[in-house]
Amino acid sequence: MRGEVDLIAAFKIAQKIQQEKYDIIRRSQQEAQNLPLVKRTYADFRALVQRFVGEAEGVLGVHVSKIQIRKMRTKWGSCSKRGTVTINKKAMYLPQGLLRYLVFHEVNHLKHWRHDREFWKSLARVNVDPKSQEERLTMYWFRLSSLDGS
Repeated sequence: MRGEVDLIAAFKIAQKIQQEKYDIIRRSQQEAQNLPLVKRTYADFRALVQRFVGEAEGVLGVHVSKIQIRKMRTKWGSCSKRGTVTINKKAMYLPQGLLRYLVFHEVNHLKHWRHDREFWKSLARVNVDPKSQEERLTMYWFRLSSLDGS
């Protein structure tokens, strides 16, 4: 009998946690609808990404071998061990400061491969509050995903 009661209690706790997460996501999606989108041409976007990559290389002391911009379904960007930085085409609509953060985040992987303590410390030295920037990126992900149905 005791084990059954513990199992029921654990199930109810799990349900409550799941509902709380669902509520947070729903609230975030609603708030995201009010975020402004920046209108810029693809050429302007690419030039801005290149400028931020150059800035990040100088600040972080690394070298990016190639910059790619392409449609990505599940993430804002990536960085390969060969030095290729890929930025999601959706980032074209991000505010300039948030785009700069995204580029620095990806370039920082050339210095610190994993999202460990050193990675975040390094990023915090060159960007204001990485945690809040990550939250803003999540909000913009909701915002932009609502436009294209993904």
